[in-house]
Amino acid sequence: TKMEKSSSSTTYTKGGYDYTSYSIYFAATIWQVNAPYTLSGALATTTTYKKRNLALRNCMQNTNCKGFTLSNGVYKLYKSAKMTEQSGSVTWINRGEVEVAHGYMWDKQKGYTLSGYFDGTTYTTLDKALKVCAADDNCAGATKEASKKYRT
Repeated sequence: TKMEKSSSSTTYTKGGYDYTSYSIYFAATIWQVNAPYTLSGALATTTTYKKRNLALRNCMQNTNCKGFTLSNGVYKLYKSAKMTEQSGSVTWINRGEVEVAHGYMWDKQKGYTLSGYFDGTTYTTLDKALKVCAADDNCAGATKEASKKYRT
């Protein structure tokens, strides 16, 4: 349906939830924020929190915590990162550690390698590899293959 300007009319268009998704950086960790969602499944702890930063810190310290939800003014920590749509709720999911260097946040994923390499060069430090990668838009990241062996 196309809308047209009219000084004598008011139009109401059908909507739905206000879906939001963005990332935040907190204590060397990336958190994916999603609304309107709650997390499903078992709680990581029965303790609830009134402040977001307390929930963030406690989730990071709890090895069972994958994320947390704000609902009705209370933050709850969950063992699962499975989201379920729920009006008025917001979730924070722990996406893992990041390395901040050379103008980028580098998502750190243990147990993974990049398929294919940007170039054949081997670097002795992560910083050197990330510096080269940051300077070229065609480079996706760096892989640590062994002690003092990084490839982009």
